[in-house]
Amino acid sequence: MRLDINLATHVYEDARRFWLRWGTGVALLGIVTLGLLGLTISGWLNARLDHQKMNELRTQIAERDRERMAAEALLNRPENRAMRERSQYLNELIARKTFSWTQAIEGLEKVMPPRVHLVSIQPQLNEDNQLSIKMVVAGDSTERAIELVKRMEESRHFRETRIEAQTQMSQAGADSVQTQIGALYVPSGEQGAVRKMPDLREKRKKLKIAIGVMVGVSVVSVGVLVSPLVGSTESRQQQLNQLRAQLTTKNRQVEPLRGLDKKIPLAMQQIDDFYKTRFSAHDSDVAETLGNLSKVTGVKIETAKYKADDPEPVGLRRVEIEASIKGDYQPLMKFLNGLERSKVFFIVNSIGLATQNGPIQLEMKLETYQKVGS
Repeated sequence: MRLDINLATHVYEDARRFWLRWGTGVALLGIVTLGLLGLTISGWLNARLDHQKMNELRTQIAERDRERMAAEALLNRPENRAMRERSQYLNELIARKTFSWTQAIEGLEKVMPPRVHLVSIQPQLNEDNQLSIKMVVAGDSTERAIELVKRMEESRHFRETRIEAQTQMSQAGADSVQTQIGALYVPSGEQGAVRKMPDLREKRKKLKIAIGVMVGVSVVSVGVLVSPLVGSTESRQQQLNQLRAQLTTKNRQVEPLRGLDKKIPLAMQQIDDFYKTRFSAHDSDVAETLGNLSKVTGVKIETAKYKADDPEPVGLRRVEIEASIKGDYQPLMKFLNGLERSKVFFIVNSIGLATQNGPIQLEMKLETYQKVGS
């Protein structure tokens, strides 16, 4: 009998099957390893480039801060401080004067329902430096006032219209209900931006929230960046976007301050010219201007009261004026328009309207400014 004896020291395995099984696994593992290695190197290189960009942005932001501080130091010098205070004071006055009474009343005419009339109107700048109006209207029913608010909501001249108060008057008749309405006023030149402004005002809010979120993400990202990981692309992009936004803001702040050594003498000259041409040093000039304007427009100034305040540090004295003016509608609108265009600087603060089966009685509060110490 013949016996076949295996004298090998290891159990027999088919080499072809071995390499098919294990070779395929090793090849796949090698591909995955190379892919991960490539991603790691790519991530490290991208992170390095992103950090270089961040450092460049931080350097530019620090440079803008130094520019701003140097400019503010220049403006705060004793010889320049008076110019800065007068400039800020004038800018505030001019911002208040941008309200056009003739355009506002014409806009209200287009939306005023029947049997409703304007009693008083007063503009003011809110905390967001937007022009808002407070007005009182009178009518024979609450429904008429609600209809006015709806029409104002649809008008391009007014935004965020709301009823603030309603009062039932004791007497019955045409003016049995008085309604106080608040709204933001949009001048004609800004109508094309009406849809953008709420977006100019909603965006001013979302940005604050986004900055807070990005700051929190940045704190977390610091811990990730110092780890063996290079950090996610998203976190680095958020930091880059935040730094770019900061740089954009800094550029806008610094741009008007550049070249101040040349701008300051020019600003001083412009302010001096504005003082000379728009502010008078004589009380008679104000009364003469109002008198001439009433003659030209065909209205009658029945009463006018003047009250001068104490002088301001900027070399101006505010003069408050309360005037009662009578006339027909068109002449009164011309009178208001004349005040807005007058060479003498007038700011109309409020007006009240009253009719008694004849000419309109216009109760007006306004102010002007006089030079002192010159």
